[in-house]
Amino acid sequence: EEKENRHLEQNQVEEPPGASTSWQDSVSERPPYSYMAMIQFAINSTERKRMTLKDIYTWIEDHFPYFKH
Repeated sequence: EEKENRHLEQNQVEEPPGASTSWQDSVSERPPYSYMAMIQFAINSTERKRMTLKDIYTWIEDHFPYFKH
């Protein structure tokens, strides 16, 4: 049951949408994702599904300009 729940949770969080929206290019508008979701986006973007904390921070800054400042 626990494995099934983990599988469902992973499937619920998809990559950020490719369509351009105001928050994607904005340094003043916060993205509509929780920290947990953004961390999952970062980790799931790698082939091995593993990242260091520094790499997660860098990925989030690169994909969400709001967090760069």
